[in-house]
Amino acid sequence: MEAGEKTQYDLSPDKAKIAQKFAHAGTRKTPTAYKFTPRQRKPNATKGGIIAELADFLEKNSQFSIVDLAITNKERQIAFSIGGDSFELTLVQKRKPKK
Repeated sequence: MEAGEKTQYDLSPDKAKIAQKFAHAGTRKTPTAYKFTPRQRKPNATKGGIIAELADFLEKNSQFSIVDLAITNKERQIAFSIGGDSFELTLVQKRKPKK
């Protein structure tokens, strides 16, 4: 048998046309439009309280003459100057160890 010849399993011309129509009936998908929103962090009241207390202590009770005290990050960092030198105090909370 030669390539391209009709066989008993070939569809009739009208059925072949219908089959071709169904073969190309797929709908095109529209690309997914992702909406990337930054993750909202939960406030850490403990760290915020510690930073506030440390800033209050440095401002009122410290034996050093502290100038330009500022909380640069309310749950993490305090910046201040003593005698022309600049300092930053950073609070880091460690994760609980995995079991």
